[in-house]
Amino acid sequence: MFAVKAEPKKTEFLEQAKSARLERANEKKREEACIEIQAYVRSFIVRRRLQKQVREEFDLFFQPCNGSETIVPPKPAIDVYKLVRKLLFLYSDRSDRERLEVLCRYLVASMDTDSTRDCYISLALNKDLMLDCIQQIKDLLWLCCLQLKTLKPDNPNDAKSINLHLHILVTFTSTSTWKMLKNKSMEPLRASLNQLCNNIMGHLHQSGMYSALQELLSKGLARAKPCLKHATLSAVITLALRPLVAANFSENLINLFVLHILSVPAVVQHLSVMAPECLAVFMSNGLFKKCLEMLISEQSTRIVFYSLEGNYALCLLGNIIQLADIEKEQLSTGLVEFTVVVSRLLERCQKYVVNKKSNLTHWHPVLGWFSQKTDVRLHDAMTHVVEQLSLLWSNNIIKILFAELLAVETPHEYPTLLGAQTPQQANRPKDLLKKAFSSRQNAHKSNKQEQNESVIVTLVCALYQTALSTLTQLRMNILTGISQHEALLSKLWHYIHTHVRLKSLLEQLSNNSSSSLPDCQVLILFCDCASYLITILDDIEMYEQQLPFRLQQVADMGLFFNQLVFRVVWNNVIDIRVVANHSLFVGAHGLLTLLHERDCRRQYAPKNHWLIKDVKASAFLGELEHGKKAASLLLQKVAFIIPHKERVLLFRKFVNGEKAAMGLTESVFASPQSTLITIHR
Repeated sequence: MFAVKAEPKKTEFLEQAKSARLERANEKKREEACIEIQAYVRSFIVRRRLQKQVREEFDLFFQPCNGSETIVPPKPAIDVYKLVRKLLFLYSDRSDRERLEVLCRYLVASMDTDSTRDCYISLALNKDLMLDCIQQIKDLLWLCCLQLKTLKPDNPNDAKSINLHLHILVTFTSTSTWKMLKNKSMEPLRASLNQLCNNIMGHLHQSGMYSALQELLSKGLARAKPCLKHATLSAVITLALRPLVAANFSENLINLFVLHILSVPAVVQHLSVMAPECLAVFMSNGLFKKCLEMLISEQSTRIVFYSLEGNYALCLLGNIIQLADIEKEQLSTGLVEFTVVVSRLLERCQKYVVNKKSNLTHWHPVLGWFSQKTDVRLHDAMTHVVEQLSLLWSNNIIKILFAELLAVETPHEYPTLLGAQTPQQANRPKDLLKKAFSSRQNAHKSNKQEQNESVIVTLVCALYQTALSTLTQLRMNILTGISQHEALLSKLWHYIHTHVRLKSLLEQLSNNSSSSLPDCQVLILFCDCASYLITILDDIEMYEQQLPFRLQQVADMGLFFNQLVFRVVWNNVIDIRVVANHSLFVGAHGLLTLLHERDCRRQYAPKNHWLIKDVKASAFLGELEHGKKAASLLLQKVAFIIPHKERVLLFRKFVNGEKAAMGLTESVFASPQSTLITIHR
């Protein structure tokens, strides 16, 4: 009975104890929260008071002289050091940007005094303050680099700030302008201070100075009309070159220079206009050659390309080409390196070029449909980049790249198919081909010289062929540039005539049907250029002036490419299923068709020149009747290889076959009831 009454009291007691315990816990939490809030508020108030105190002290310390807005009277360097340390401790870009500019302006002015008391850099000579002072200079200069990333050069006020930050960076990375060192007593310290500058530059480039300079150059130059002035551009290039010179052009720094400076759209073109003295520094240091030596490594090229991607790799390519046009002597000595580097960059860009529009492609004004997104800033600058790329097929660079080919004297008379022939000789095409395409004309050259010439010619032809397939929107410009060069195509045909043997070419294609074979690259480039040029030649130029080819050469071209097209298909050198799309077949067939059309319009080749007499017409027709794909393709592409009489008979046979298939026989036509067509007039 008593136990039942005590149960509610026990429960009530436990509930009261629990609520008291929770109340004490909540009270403790509130007390801790109040303390934490109070700590935050007090720290905020203290920080604000400290910031206000330091900024007021800074403003009072760097108060300009009476009657001047910017000139601050000289101050002891130790006092400046202490105040700068306070400012850097609490620096805020929103509140202290103007104070930073005042400080930079004062520090630059302090370097123009020969007083060790007032010159800021003199603190680096103090053993007690040396390390802290050097670190302070590094922090201050890196802060200036960060400002270069955010400022806009097209804004007049920001442009002044940019020049100021560049000025202090240029001043503290070289001792050449330090007035303190002009005192003879300070001359022994020059080597140590030069090492200090190198140390500062090493810290800056490791922190990311090159990316800041790249951002500034891109903002100022990646536009239709550059907004950077001469002084600004010169300062940026000077800062970019100083670490290279100090490190004796180490591969790591050259890599950074290529990635961040030479990848800026048309930077070399703008330098040639606004700051040619910077290009003179490039030339005096052999920068073009050193960049090629770095990029010749396939691994370096891969790293550079994947860091830049296709858009800026194209800008890098334009700058390299313009440097080659400026440094022609270096291009002549580094011809192979230049050709390999440019070809690799073009090949890597080509991987992202597609033939048609899709949801994953973007239109590029140079590359066409491109699988990578184009930076908006590049659209305005692309005009300048195209001007740089067009130097690759300019007269000057073509002369250098094809120098060895152009130096070869083309004989006026060489084994020909157009000379006097007996009827028996006219029926011996094998002998004619042997004379025309297997003879060697370079009797005065050693085998080593011929080999070097062949390597260079094939490399250069591969370069231009890659350019044609990559720079799709500039294809006609490239063909025009190559074709308009005097004697180049004639010399190139002479090279093919004397170096490319049809038999060996077919053997190479049977083993490897890729169009990247050296001889294939030469032939494809020649076919594309010759087709482009012959299309626009009128009859006077082609038949009377005989420019750029003599009619003898044109006839030999027809014979060579006629045999090539026939052998490739008939002997199944390239798979019949893909041969119609093979680059070599397409180029050779296009030129062959064009030559045959010109001969039909006005004959320049001997009679029966286009017939293939190695295969009898009856055998060819037999293959055609058996449904052989090779014979069908040849009939479709080059029907003129069989005599006209057989073609007429074959045509009639096809007509009769179609009539029979449609039921249109003579007996049907004779029936009066069969009216198939009714004409109403």
